[in-house]
Amino acid sequence: MKKKAILLLILITVSLFIYYYLSQKNSKSELAQPETVKNIQVNEDNEDFEEQINELGSAKSDDFHIEEIMRNYQHLIVEAINSDDFSLVENLLVKGSNLYNSQKQLVRRLAEKQIKEKLIDFTIEEINYVDDLTVKVYVYEKIGIKYPHNQDYRIKEYYWIYTVNIFDGAYRLSEIEKWNKQ
Repeated sequence: MKKKAILLLILITVSLFIYYYLSQKNSKSELAQPETVKNIQVNEDNEDFEEQINELGSAKSDDFHIEEIMRNYQHLIVEAINSDDFSLVENLLVKGSNLYNSQKQLVRRLAEKQIKEKLIDFTIEEINYVDDLTVKVYVYEKIGIKYPHNQDYRIKEYYWIYTVNIFDGAYRLSEIEKWNKQ
């Protein structure tokens, strides 16, 4: 029983640390308010103890991994476009998926036209778990686009819904669709 209590304390501490770290990183001017942690009773009568621990640990962990792949994707797709090197972003995508094929063509097409991009800002507006293996991520992107004969970047804003699939614990992007945010 002591091992379960120690495990619970470790999970709660790690979860709060991750939450605090991400909230401080995302908002420098605003202090983060701690979330309410689900009440888990540590005693022999609680049959759902291990299931509740798994729920507590996985919610923060999944969000963290989703945010991490989106952050990596946003930076690497711009780098892939600017260096005409699709392999930089390829491992974040489901091979053969619509997103994989369209981004491969996009990298090639923009490189041929000598168009450069820079990531100005992106925000994950919402993470929606469709099922155990599929997540919809609603993203705002602000991109600077530089055409070959221009000195300045032209700013464009986009709203996208990305589909993230989970295979054997690995998170990969597979789809993109326009988000008509109202």
